[in-house]
Amino acid sequence: MFVRSEFSLTSASLVLLTTITSLLIAMRCTADRLTADLSHFASPLEEVEFWIRALGG
Repeated sequence: MFVRSEFSLTSASLVLLTTITSLLIAMRCTADRLTADLSHFASPLEEVEFWIRALGG
């Protein structure tokens, strides 16, 4: 009985780890696609100003 619950816990942990990893990779790919279309800024200040305007600030 103990072996079965330990196996279940291990399987659930593996599934959770795989799911989280897949989500992180998908989010990174989405962010890369979104930022690839943005113009490159001359300074960090210009980028901050752009994002403030873009987010309605």
